[in-house]
Amino acid sequence: MKSLGSVSRRAKPKAWIVFAGLAAALALPAQANLRMARKVDGLFSGNLKSTAAAEIRLVAEYLDAAFPGLELSTLSPRDTIRFNASYEIDNRSSQPRSVALRFIAVDIHDLSAELDGRALAVTIRDAPEEKKECLLRIARHRAGFLPGFYEDFLRRLRTAAGLDEESDERWIQKLEERAFDSLPAESLFLRTLESPSEADFPAAEFEAVLPPGRSRLTVTYGQRMFIDERGHGYFAAWPKKGVTGFDYLLYPAKTWDIAPEFQLHLSVRLPDARAKSFFFRTWKRPAVKCSLPLRDEPTGEKHIRILKGEFADLPADILTFLFWFDPKAAGYVR
Repeated sequence: MKSLGSVSRRAKPKAWIVFAGLAAALALPAQANLRMARKVDGLFSGNLKSTAAAEIRLVAEYLDAAFPGLELSTLSPRDTIRFNASYEIDNRSSQPRSVALRFIAVDIHDLSAELDGRALAVTIRDAPEEKKECLLRIARHRAGFLPGFYEDFLRRLRTAAGLDEESDERWIQKLEERAFDSLPAESLFLRTLESPSEADFPAAEFEAVLPPGRSRLTVTYGQRMFIDERGHGYFAAWPKKGVTGFDYLLYPAKTWDIAPEFQLHLSVRLPDARAKSFFFRTWKRPAVKCSLPLRDEPTGEKHIRILKGEFADLPADILTFLFWFDPKAAGYVR
């Protein structure tokens, strides 16, 4: 007769079996137990829109974008990129000229405007009349730049516009015939981190009195990052997984009379990310993809990367800057 002790020993699973089972469970997909992927899209800013007379010319624009410090384990989806956009404007008349200006400002923070160092009063208001033009240009840009990566947005817009039956070549052209007044902009862009904002498509408005000659107008603000988290799991989440960046709208500047000598100067400050490997501090350099050609500039700082570009005109409607740390991301950012 077998003793109770031998039965108990036989019934108890071996430690290696328990370990193997636990490892297998962790390796299996567990999407049902995971939070939703982080998605933050549809955050736009960029360029002054003007109704200035022909005697007012835009001579140059200087755009500096600086990403916050990147910590792979603690970076918050609410951290902001700091933008500084400066415009050199020439009033060729002999009298001061008052110019009404509008700056598209969807989900931006701490916006301020100065003319030659003097603060300007800024009003934020909903500007739905800007929405259609922005959606049209964003759709054209994304369909030409990275159609596979932006497939979800393009599909949402196509369906909302009732253009599912149109061919892939024609549906974006047909968008111009559609009205977007009653269509909330946020319904087209995935944002999994918050409820819809009160304003559908806000803009910053202010007035500048330009003296004769050249003036410098500067707009500074913070904007949250675009986030498209993919392939996340229990031990790997954004920013380790997915793609981050920003969209900056260049097209509103085309409303100005552009000087023949106009130049656009772009600068993006991108830090390496701090990470931990066991008990040691390590650094990871992100991979980068930009819709405009930018070059690496020496910085003298070990873990800071500066990318710059100069252009003799406004080379595109939209500037998109993306970066990532996950090697697999290169498979869908193409």
